[in-house]
Formats: sequence, C-alpha cells, structure tokens
Amino acid sequence: MDDAVAAVLDDVFPDRAVDEVGPAGPSWNENNRTVAVSFADGDRAYLKVALDGDPSRIARERAALEYVGANCEVAVPGVIGSDTEETTPYLVTAPLTGEWLGDGWAEWGPDERADTARLVGRALATLHRVEFETHGRITGADADGFDLDANEWADQLLGTVRYVHELGTSDRFADHFETAIELIEAERGRLSGAPAVLVHGDVTHGNCYRRDDGIGLLDWEDAHAGDPGRELRRTQRQLLEPFGDDPDERVVEALHEGYRDRAGGLPEGYAERAPIYAVVSFLDVSGFFDTWAPDHDRPTDELAEWVEREMEQRLAAV
Repeated sequence: MDDAVAAVLDDVFPDRAVDEVGPAGPSWNENNRTVAVSFADGDRAYLKVALDGDPSRIARERAALEYVGANCEVAVPGVIGSDTEETTPYLVTAPLTGEWLGDGWAEWGPDERADTARLVGRALATLHRVEFETHGRITGADADGFDLDANEWADQLLGTVRYVHELGTSDRFADHFETAIELIEAERGRLSGAPAVLVHGDVTHGNCYRRDDGIGLLDWEDAHAGDPGRELRRTQRQLLEPFGDDPDERVVEALHEGYRDRAGGLPEGYAERAPIYAVVSFLDVSGFFDTWAPDHDRPTDELAEWVEREMEQRLAAV
C-alpha cells in the first residue's frame, strides 16, 4: 500500500481497520491504481485513485455507474464514496458479485465461451438503448441523463487514437498510429453517419462478471456517447481475438447473436464502419506490444511479424 492509497483509505474509512490491500486485476493504464481492500470485519471494497491528479476519469466513471445502476438493466458496482477535489481523485466501489471472466475464460471450452459471448452481446445491446443527440465525452450525470462535452465522432476517435499512443508501452509500431489517423481523416464521410449511444468503452475479460442475470460491467472511466458499432467491434477484439491467433468464428457469431436477440439487429451501419474500427481497435495490440509479447509462448520476432500482417489485412479490408 503506497502513500496515495493509504491517504485515501484514511480519508474515506477513518474508523475502519484495514486487514489487507492487494491488486484488483491487470491494468494497462499507469495513470490509475486500483486496489482490492479487505477490512478486518470481513467486508471488501475496491479503490481507484488517479495518480496523475486528473479528476475527469473519476467523475466520468461515477456518473456512468450511478446512471446505469438506476436506469439500465446492466449490473454495475455500487458507489461507496468519491472525491474529485482532492489532490489524488478517487472512487470507492462495492464488489460486483458473479464469476469474473478474468478467471474463467482461459479454462472454458468453445461452447461455454460462446454462451458467455452471447450474454455480453445482450448486455451491450441493452446499454446501447440510451441514445444521445450527439457524440461526446461524459462529464457528469443526474437522474435525468448525462452531461456531455459534445464532439464530432471522427474527432473523438482521433483523440482516442492519440490517447492510446500516449499510454502505450511500445513505439515499435508507431507507424500504425499514424496510419490510423490518416484513415480516420480519409473516412470522415463514412464515420459522420454513426449513431450516438451510451457505450462502456472498454469491455475486456477483466471488466466483466458473469451472473445469473447476465453480464455485469466494471471500470466505466472510458464511457462516452459513441458509435455502438465501434463498441461491438472493439469488444470482439478485446474479448474474443487472442494475441497472435485468429478468433473462433463461432464465438464471434455468438456475440452478434446476443446483440441481435436484444436489439433486433446489429448497430445501424455496422458493416460499413466495422472495418475502420477493426484497424483502430488493433492499436491496443500494437501500442502495448512490449506488455503482452514477452509472456506469449511464441517468439517475439514471430509475433511482431503477425502484428504487421494483421494490420495490413485490416487496412486492406477498409
């Protein structure tokens, strides 16, 4: 437990004895630290602190949690406490019950993965029922809706590309980011027709719990008013496409089936814009190559060749 975490715990829980503080799961965002807190009385909580002092992510996540918890049929953690005025902004949430996909996914067979992907598709379709008049970043919320910093969708997507590049741990594929920026600029016309709905923004194994009532979602700091098609395609990349290999198409189809079951079809314009999002979503793989490649069972040079081929194929598909 470092000083930032200890100070927040003393502020939020001055009269409670902390038994243990430990990691809450994998994270590729070094601007945050999230820990699991176990109290002496047996209760548990999760604490996220913004190490860079930026309160916007904490404010956005709290707004999304409170709105979705009150208005959507998607389970989210309850908010225990939060402060965006402190030097180190923080958010404390209650545990979300269920089976964490970060534990189970690697051990499941194709059928169980497909069943789970179908539940994820339904959860996304449920969330995407919340519509906006324009795209933009969430800055706050109340019972009636969200406060939004409006932005053109192509410009918002460009901002995301630059942010991922900034967070990334590898410059080996820096040209991928330059190419993605050029692609978005060239495809502004195609992107301009995208619908604007509430999207989670980071659906990964580590942010999903499988429950009796479907899929519950953690970590809402990337929530925004965005294209549901981009969320569906990015979820496919993050959840269903293993590093260095092709996805199981049966499981991909199950994700789409779940979405169609709840929404009546895939997002408007999905087939038209999905190839663009396939390029953009792959930047997580390119930009964090030094994070995931050393733990892979294939040689690093072979994986680098795979990354280049995969990006070339995605660009060709556009």
